[in-house]
Amino acid sequence: MNTDNPLNFPTSTIVAKNVPKNAFYKRAKAQRTTALRTFLTEAFEHILWLYKLHPSTLNIADGQQVHEIDVFYCKMRTTKIDEKLLGELDMLLPRHTLYIIDRDGSTDLMMFPKTINAQGHIAQNGKMEAWTNVELSATPLTITGHDMDMLYGDFLGKLSHLNTRTEAEYAKAAEQRQQQELLKRQYAALQKKIKSEKQFSRQLEMNRELKALKDKMAL
Repeated sequence: MNTDNPLNFPTSTIVAKNVPKNAFYKRAKAQRTTALRTFLTEAFEHILWLYKLHPSTLNIADGQQVHEIDVFYCKMRTTKIDEKLLGELDMLLPRHTLYIIDRDGSTDLMMFPKTINAQGHIAQNGKMEAWTNVELSATPLTITGHDMDMLYGDFLGKLSHLNTRTEAEYAKAAEQRQQQELLKRQYAALQKKIKSEKQFSRQLEMNRELKALKDKMAL
């Protein structure tokens, strides 16, 4: 991959600075330092702070929630990445952050939704969104919107494939997606129970429950 400007963002946003791995794990609590150091050493070949998306580099307005989005290019040693540990690293970064994950010839874009909590600190508030096997030459992300909040909302909508435009729309759609996933798990578990149920009356009752779940999933 050409890492000069893979997302074709304005040149004013390019930082292109190598980030030492200890810059990440040194922020961790003492009991987590070893695990995160091992993760970074074994899974990451190198990390590049590629872009700084900020009102000063984009000439757009500041946001109420989002003031800066840092984009890191991560060249991986492994074909799989531990999402839990990546999330733990992400929680150490006081910025909204987008990751370009380059592993074995395929490229993924990853982002953990973040918001400003009641204490005024930035914190994760949802599951990781990943757009896998991205064709960067197709310009998957563009600088859209008149402020940082709108830009961030657009990124979330694209990475999640929920096609939302704002952070509020994304939050609503993500909650609906979570509810659908829960219903699907309940539906599959109930199907499994029905197959092993011996009593006919109980099978009828469970099939009524199954239909009710199916109706909810169709809403």
